[in-house]
Amino acid sequence: MPKRALGKGLSALIPSLQGNEKHQIVEVDVESLKPNPYQPRTEVDEESLDNLAESIKKHGLIQPIVVRQKEDFYEIVAGERRYRAAIKANLKKVPVIVKNVGDEESALVALVENLQRENLNPLEEAVAFKNLQEKFNLTQEQIAEKIGLSRSAVANTLRILSLPDEIKRMIIKKEISRGHAVALSGLPSESLQIEAAKSIVKNSLSVREAERLVNLLKSQKLGSRKVRNDISTDLKSLEEEITRRTELKTRIKIKKSKIEIVLSAGTIDEVNSFISKLGG
Repeated sequence: MPKRALGKGLSALIPSLQGNEKHQIVEVDVESLKPNPYQPRTEVDEESLDNLAESIKKHGLIQPIVVRQKEDFYEIVAGERRYRAAIKANLKKVPVIVKNVGDEESALVALVENLQRENLNPLEEAVAFKNLQEKFNLTQEQIAEKIGLSRSAVANTLRILSLPDEIKRMIIKKEISRGHAVALSGLPSESLQIEAAKSIVKNSLSVREAERLVNLLKSQKLGSRKVRNDISTDLKSLEEEITRRTELKTRIKIKKSKIEIVLSAGTIDEVNSFISKLGG
């Protein structure tokens, strides 16, 4: 899936962070910092965090953490990953910039920071969008405008939340991508979505191939000759693609809510060759 452009950066959400403007940096105790309650990331890459911690030990924390004052502590607005790495690096004090921002702005900044670093999985992103809708009464159009995405991108991401838990676990484990998940959300039942997801994983289907499969399943109950012809054409194309990848003759059958993919080998050597490819 192509990289999505984000039209708004942190400096757009917090104008006083523009590069040409001077701002006061102060050092505060690490213990006085608390995470952003609107932080969308739930999965943390520990290896990446360890690498950042090692860099901080050698060079210090070069980029200040943006915070806001909250009673007797500072709440992180942007820089939670740096905060976590600073703790790993056993720093006692860290440089911060204190800004006066509200809850909505803090939530948006935390989301945009993660989106720009591309370290949110699609499910975390969908939950963050949902929180913006529910906590701040933002529409899809308003979310899209504030974070610099298209409304359709926001809408498609939110559709992931309707998927069954089994598929959500596949997303977290990175077995299926955002594009796969969006395609699956277009199917009318959970059982159909799960069967299609398993076929995607088992046969290593691309997003385009998954979209074809979903279109076939959505169209199977329609009885017009045109639809049947379209299904036949798409089905043949999908069979040819799997045949090309596996080097085995492929036949796809759709039965009610199930997808049956049959691979045929002519010799034992062909079977062994296919098995060796599965083993990587």
